[in-house]
Amino acid sequence: MDEGARFVLTQPVFDRDHARRVLDAARLPGLRVFLGFLPLVSAKMAQYLHNEVPGITIPAPILDQLGSLASLEDQERFGVAQARELIVSLVPELQGIYLISPANRWKLLLPLVEALR
Repeated sequence: MDEGARFVLTQPVFDRDHARRVLDAARLPGLRVFLGFLPLVSAKMAQYLHNEVPGITIPAPILDQLGSLASLEDQERFGVAQARELIVSLVPELQGIYLISPANRWKLLLPLVEALR
């Protein structure tokens, strides 16, 4: 902040409790916190992010649910719906968000944008 920062962007969040902890930890007077949201489009993607990307944690119930879905289409639908529900549940607490397109598939973000309107 001494150098002029006025906002921070977080790693993507995947559950309310973690999102609230991030918001609480990063809230400082004069600094806006933008939470990142990334729809999980497959169990493989979720496992990779959870196990290989520092700072990203995906709750076991989400990993289990994704893993229980046989088709990639069902996994994608679940991931988009889960991200949408999370955003909607957090709207009153948010100062801003940013959406992360999974593998440049920007059309998957449209339901998330619609949820914010």
